[in-house]
Amino acid sequence: TNDGYAQGNNKGLLLTYDDPTITYTLILNNDTLFVEDIVPGLVEAYETLPSPALVGPLLLKKDRAGIDYNCARMAATPLQTVYNFLCFYIDPFGLRKKWRKQQCLLIGHPELLDAKAVRCDMLSGACILLSKQLFRQMDGFDPHTFLYNEENILYKRTQAMGLNTYIIPRLSLIHVGASSTNKSPGLFIMRCGRESTRYYINHYSGATSLERLLFAFAAALLMPQVRLQKWLFKTLHI
Repeated sequence: TNDGYAQGNNKGLLLTYDDPTITYTLILNNDTLFVEDIVPGLVEAYETLPSPALVGPLLLKKDRAGIDYNCARMAATPLQTVYNFLCFYIDPFGLRKKWRKQQCLLIGHPELLDAKAVRCDMLSGACILLSKQLFRQMDGFDPHTFLYNEENILYKRTQAMGLNTYIIPRLSLIHVGASSTNKSPGLFIMRCGRESTRYYINHYSGATSLERLLFAFAAALLMPQVRLQKWLFKTLHI
């Protein structure tokens, strides 16, 4: 059965917990391609960096020239999340572009590509290494999301434990990008994103009651936006 990203990975994680020969777990998407042996470098980083929770490599696009900037992010505020849902297709004030530059560290700070390791809030769920014992201690991924926001939740949980997340820019992996989600209906994917974000906002983000109310309003407007966009594209043969 397709139980989604979190519960699907949890099924695999259960197989590792009672195996004493396994120390680390590498969460890896099916749309990634190895261009070098990154595992020893990730393990070395995990064993030498201060208080690590998660470590991951630089993610490259399939041409190996561009970067998937989601590989090193800072968390959005609840109000930023509300705005993103309200202005999903139209960004009248240019805030989404501005915030993306702030949140995707390697866009705003390309000099970090030369660093040995860079602290961030979130890695891409396409490739994450962490200790098996830590995953077991957290009881795996929170099972209440089907798709999206798993990285946000990992960040909040590990932050509460006083642990850090690092990207190791000298290690790289190709992330072809969304090959699984592209096979699913757009409305289904958007509903998954909406419900996962709702769960994150209500249980992890630290949003106030007013922010949660504003998000509920913004989330209610998301699906009409998506349906209108699909109707326009179909009608205009775009």
